[in-house]
Amino acid sequence: MICKLKTMNKMNETLTVFMISEIERLREEGREPARRIYHNMLRTLRESAGKEEIGFEEVTPVFLGKYEHWLLGKRLSWNTVSTYMRALRAGYNRGMKGRPGYVTGLFDKVYTGTRSDVKRAVDARTVGRMIRMSGCPDESASAKAVDWFVLMFMLRGIPFVDLAHLRRSNLDKGVLTYCRHKTGQEVSISVPREAMEIINRRMVENCHPRYLLPILGQPRTRKRHTKKALTPYQEYQYALRNLNRRLERVSVDLRLGGRLSSYTARHTWATIAFHQETPVGVISRGLGHSSVKVTETYLKPFGDREVDRTNRKILNYVLNAV
Repeated sequence: MICKLKTMNKMNETLTVFMISEIERLREEGREPARRIYHNMLRTLRESAGKEEIGFEEVTPVFLGKYEHWLLGKRLSWNTVSTYMRALRAGYNRGMKGRPGYVTGLFDKVYTGTRSDVKRAVDARTVGRMIRMSGCPDESASAKAVDWFVLMFMLRGIPFVDLAHLRRSNLDKGVLTYCRHKTGQEVSISVPREAMEIINRRMVENCHPRYLLPILGQPRTRKRHTKKALTPYQEYQYALRNLNRRLERVSVDLRLGGRLSSYTARHTWATIAFHQETPVGVISRGLGHSSVKVTETYLKPFGDREVDRTNRKILNYVLNAV
């Protein structure tokens, strides 16, 4: 009887109610980045639909198309649209498990991929200029942002979330070993001499007993938020926003004509490695990607150009052979 009631309750559960329970589950599991994605997806879905309660049966190709159009109308990037659509698809698939009326291929007409046509990398000359800047005796916030950018590049494009959470115990005899926040995959890096100089210089001002670098857990961060203590995730988000603001200022100072961000160092490392004819498999391992397919997303625009150049070489060879 109890099982029958549970089944009936599940059948009557709306998409909204199910997604709220998923958001709570992610919070209990400590998966804050995923929780925020689901939260923002549900918030925008409700806004686009113009109501709070949305049933599973309302999710149709037309409904999804309107949601996609609404998101783009809010000037969200294609990658953000894809992130929300994939979260909605995952929630729909889990919520509809065991229910009648499940529709296959429901999300085929909306965008759930990853666009790689946005320029996120800078050239080698710009990186060289930033490396020279990092050696200057400057204690400003912008100088620290340059140091973090250079470190991320020198440490094989390490994501800022991993750099910020590095522990002193992760560094042993010049080798950095840590697990990626995003995938949990273990990464081991022999720290270059130039990177170790930056680490040693910045460790002197580190007040935290466990973190390797003075990014998180620093007294100055908490002084500005005396009314309410920050959660670890909020503190990281604060550090990330601050870094991106400082890097944007640096990009103006260097007259790059584009924005520097926490992602730029990672994409730049991959791009330069590719132009140095490094095998994609090696680049993938260097970035700590779970598969080569993820790496190919970074390199797709450059790969297309390489194929075009190869095609031109083949045509020239054939024409000259006549």
